[in-house]
Amino acid sequence: MAFGCLLYVELARTATRSRSRVIWSLLAVLAAFNVLFLVQGRTGYLVIAALALLFLFERLRWKGLVAAVLIVGVGFAGAYEFSEGFRGRISQVRSEAEQWHPDVATDTSVGSRLEYWRNSLGIVKQHPWVGVGTGGFVHAYAEKVEGTQMRPTRNPHNQYLLTTVEVGAGGLVLLLFLFVQQWRCAARLPDKRSQTLARGLVLTIIVGSLFNSLLIDHVESLLFAWLSGLLFAALPPARVVSHAKA
Repeated sequence: MAFGCLLYVELARTATRSRSRVIWSLLAVLAAFNVLFLVQGRTGYLVIAALALLFLFERLRWKGLVAAVLIVGVGFAGAYEFSEGFRGRISQVRSEAEQWHPDVATDTSVGSRLEYWRNSLGIVKQHPWVGVGTGGFVHAYAEKVEGTQMRPTRNPHNQYLLTTVEVGAGGLVLLLFLFVQQWRCAARLPDKRSQTLARGLVLTIIVGSLFNSLLIDHVESLLFAWLSGLLFAALPPARVVSHAKA
């Protein structure tokens, strides 16, 4: 939904009719409202903030970045002040983080993530270079928490940790290289809207993957694959240099 907000803003910006511009702008506002006030998850807050920074930087460069920081800061401060739901979800993060203790089982949202991350890092230390094998996270994590009150999981809620556990540091480097290449290729897309949306997609996955394993989540992984194909299909063909035979 955060990416949808960026999409609607770009469609509003490039609309040729005033009626279309109003409709797309309204949808952008509704998408932002959904992320900030309706959805229970907090990852969307960070994603929509990152996309706001991207959008204004793409339009106004460093002046836009400064403006975006101010707008996001004021917007979040206002939401925290006037929205009980928003304030409650932010306060919950601090409260659950303070309650968490290493090696002590927990069932809170934030505490569970901290528990998953700590145990996953322990597995990475044991298998740093090649990991435990593709699809091996579930078994490796179950072994890690065996004999404790902590529950097994198939999802550490961090794509970077999941990748490193399964395919090691080399796999993590390749995943990051994929994101870097997509970001670079976005500059070769034929128009500014496509460039912004392509980078927005990559940024959505990069930020979202800090707190979720997005590439094994059904909806988000399909979104990434489908939109990558759709957006980057407009890339011009690579130049082929031919050399005459001597």
